[in-house]
This record gives sequence, structure tokens and C-alpha cells, in this order.
Amino acid sequence: MYILIIDTSTTRPLVVITCQGRPVFSKELPVGHQSSKYLDSALQEGFSSLKITTKNLRAVAVTVGPGSFTGIRVGVALAKGICLGQNLPLISLCSLKGLISRREGPFMSLIDARGGGAYILRGNQKKGKISFIGLPERVPLEKLQFKGPVVTPDALNIKGKFSSSVDWIEKGADPFYLAYLAEEKFQKKEYSENCGCFLIYSTYTHSTSRIGILAVPKPRA
Repeated sequence: MYILIIDTSTTRPLVVITCQGRPVFSKELPVGHQSSKYLDSALQEGFSSLKITTKNLRAVAVTVGPGSFTGIRVGVALAKGICLGQNLPLISLCSLKGLISRREGPFMSLIDARGGGAYILRGNQKKGKISFIGLPERVPLEKLQFKGPVVTPDALNIKGKFSSSVDWIEKGADPFYLAYLAEEKFQKKEYSENCGCFLIYSTYTHSTSRIGILAVPKPRA
């Protein structure tokens, strides 16, 4: 049985279908914030290439932020619709955890938060194993300091705002690591059976920065 993963939280949307914790189909959508135009065709391409339908899924995973609030809602709406139609569990994934470095040592996952800020999550790679330190946070760009690779889909847009030298790695979410995270959560039963989930969002002013959650309940039938 398969798990469908939908990531529409950044400018590099991604659709992945996994089997036994590994990607068997992966499709990057065109760069930008118009994932809704291409999601359906990407899903159909994946299902067709594997000769499956939504009836062959055992779960759906979706990134719930932080990132583009509109993009996140597009992905969540589609994921919830599939889960409701097939009575499947819904797995929530943090968008920043898909942005990993394959180099040994510390790294930072980053998503442009617009308005002069960035969503960040610090991580570390040691002997092929990824670990994350702390929780996602939003920081002003002028206060962002980090020695090590910064993994982001937004390097071209954001690196000009830095005076210091940063080791940028521009790419979208890693399909293999998303597959690992989705499988791990499924095995641990860390999912919703009634299609409820939480979006990770932020409230931000020049004096305060806070990452919070917004409940998205099961829609009415």
C-alpha cells in the first residue's frame, strides 16, 4: 500500500508517492505559488505511472507549514478531500523538516516569510541521520546568523538581503526524507483519523516573533 505526500508550502511544490517508506514517484511542480494549477495533473501522472488509484493508498501526508499560507491551505484541502473520500488517516508534516542538507554537520532549514522575516529550523546530520534542534521560529533577516549550510527554496530571492557570507543550498523538500517522515509517523500512529489537523503559522511584529498553530477541523459532510 502507498502513502501520498503533498507539499505546497513553498515556491517549489512537490508530490510524492511512497511504498514501504521510499519514494516510487516524485514530481516537482513549476516553481512559484500557483500549485493549485498543477496538483491534479501531477497526481494523475503519479497514479497512472504506478497503475493505482486513491483506493490503493493507506494514508495521505501533507505539509502544514510554516510557509505560504495560501499554498498550505491548497495542499491541506486536497489531502483532506482524499482522506474523507477514502476514509484514510491524515499525516501532518512540518514544512521545514523536508529541507535537509546531505552534508555532515549542522545546517539550517529556511523558508522566506516575506515582510523581512524568515522561518527557520536548525538541524544536524551525523552519519546519515538527521536530527532537529528546537522548534520552528520566525526571525528578522537582519538577526539571522548561522555558520553552516542554509537549505532553502528561496535563496535567489533572499540572499541579496544579507551582507554576510552564507553557504546557500537552494532546493525544495527532499522526497526521500519526506517519505521517511511520513512512514515514521504512520508506524507510530501519529495521524488524524478524522481529518483534523493544525496549520503552523506565525504572528510577527518588529518587537515580537511567535510561531503558533491554527486548528483546521474536519469539514462538514
